[in-house]
Amino acid sequence: FPEEDTRNVKDESLIVNIALWVLSGSIFGFIWNYGITKDSSSVGKKIPLWQWIVSIFIPMFAGIIYFQAAQNIKNKCDELSIKTKNYKVISLILGLIGLGLIPQIILQYQLNKIAKYE
Repeated sequence: FPEEDTRNVKDESLIVNIALWVLSGSIFGFIWNYGITKDSSSVGKKIPLWQWIVSIFIPMFAGIIYFQAAQNIKNKCDELSIKTKNYKVISLILGLIGLGLIPQIILQYQLNKIAKYE
């Protein structure tokens, strides 16, 4: 009897741990995505809030947001004479295939460069 109780507890704790991992990752991803969208809008063309909301429910749509964000950031870098590459095409492609974390990292790095010069 004690073995069955232990097995049930292990199964339940595994399910809870997985659920918490997914939930915390999702919340962090939404907040980070919104932060990049907002910050890139402050340095260039405004990205509408509805596009960010759609990208939550249709992750491939995030590629369009990353494309515009990368363009905004590149324009601001050119304006401040900061040497950087234009990552709009790779951001679009990676966003469309569902690998949005990589463009988020690249765009955040570029936004940090801009913040140093302003």
